Amino acid sequence: MSWNVALVISIVAGVAVAAILAAARAIWIRGRRRVPVALSQAVVRKRYVDQILDLSKEPSVTFLDALSPRFIPRGDNSQIESLQSAWADINRRGRVQVIIGEDEKAIIGGAELVSKGIEVRVSPSFSSENLSYHIFYGGKNASTVVNQQVDDKVQPALLEGPGPLHVFRNHFSTMWKDSTALESVIAKQVIWDAGRNADVRAVSQSLNDRSLLYRLDDTVRTAVAQHAAFRHSSTIIFVVGLPGAGKSFVRRHLAEHLGSLRIQAQELTDYVFAYRDFIHGSIRLSPSRGVGFEPDHAGAFKVSEETQLQPALRSLADRALFNVGSQEVTLVEFARSDILAALQEFGEDSIMRSKVLYVDAPESLRIERLHRRERPPELAVSGAVTITVTVSDDHRLPSTAQKSIYGLDDIKMLRSDQRWRDRIFTIVNNEDNPSQIETPLDDFISQVTSPYLAAHSYLPSRSRP
Repeated sequence: MSWNVALVISIVAGVAVAAILAAARAIWIRGRRRVPVALSQAVVRKRYVDQILDLSKEPSVTFLDALSPRFIPRGDNSQIESLQSAWADINRRGRVQVIIGEDEKAIIGGAELVSKGIEVRVSPSFSSENLSYHIFYGGKNASTVVNQQVDDKVQPALLEGPGPLHVFRNHFSTMWKDSTALESVIAKQVIWDAGRNADVRAVSQSLNDRSLLYRLDDTVRTAVAQHAAFRHSSTIIFVVGLPGAGKSFVRRHLAEHLGSLRIQAQELTDYVFAYRDFIHGSIRLSPSRGVGFEPDHAGAFKVSEETQLQPALRSLADRALFNVGSQEVTLVEFARSDILAALQEFGEDSIMRSKVLYVDAPESLRIERLHRRERPPELAVSGAVTITVTVSDDHRLPSTAQKSIYGLDDIKMLRSDQRWRDRIFTIVNNEDNPSQIETPLDDFISQVTSPYLAAHSYLPSRSRP
């Protein structure tokens, strides 16, 4: 069986319907009695769903990737409940991932899948909402069912073998990265409906309304409440502390914890922006950047005053504030002796949507960690005109900076500040062991989400689904 190279390019570029039509005619198709040999032949929808259901029940199938813009809830089709159960079985054996559209029925159907433990993402745009596909694979078997829907008519084709599998999986992977978790999409709607200045109870009432609209069960409603909590009160989380406390270590593990809840978090650190300023100053690329920076061993740099790092902090603030609205959570890491002043760069409006995670460690351990940090930047040349510099979280910090700039910080002053004192959570990181910070990170997430979960539980029962 051969696969047309030109066709592969077309499909990867956008999975155009015309390309799929050509594919169906060019590829040997199994099961002609169930699905036609070309997408131009329409079949009864029940036969199409039966084919999907038969493949879903194959014991050898351990993975399923489904692009289904117009996925429907089980109440709209008697076969869908069986299909959802079969997909839940696959998910227990391996993994099921589903991308749906923004239509209300699709959200309802997607929420039913989420309640069964299946990860569902929503894409705001498709090259064609008339096109869907289901990729079944596991072991040596691979089957891809492609469907073009025109009005109420379905025109599917069954493509066997690894060729179609790889093409459609590549496209699915791209779509998956550009899509958003269903729970996050609903949470964004909840916050929008509640209003920018809404309190926790108003957000919970808005969640209740959306729960009714989308028929959310307790499991999905709780997940959406967690997403709404971070969107409403903690869309920026500042990870601060003295050098060597383990900020990067905590930041990375917090991102993993949020990821386990399907909360997408982008990680930012001021060192990247400071290193850019260092390079600008070193090669005199920009007079306004890199003033006061001096090179040091292992590709590091040093400054004599913390104010010389101000341009980097402003760049970090601009990037973090740009993320608000587009990112669920942005983790912002920096070290400053004057934390309170540094936070002012992010503006007064950000305070109500922020938390501070202060990472602490004994001084002797901080110094020991800093002495172990010697990883220099990595430089790579790409093509004839591109140089990429990659810095590490374990970059070297000159000893002069440790003593003159980062000997102490103003965390006590920050804790006494009326605006921030209730927004600070401390993690003591006195071991280089991930298990040691698991419970504190869980406690932090609980601190963020519990007010929203509690408020929602107190709403009148007549208002709840």
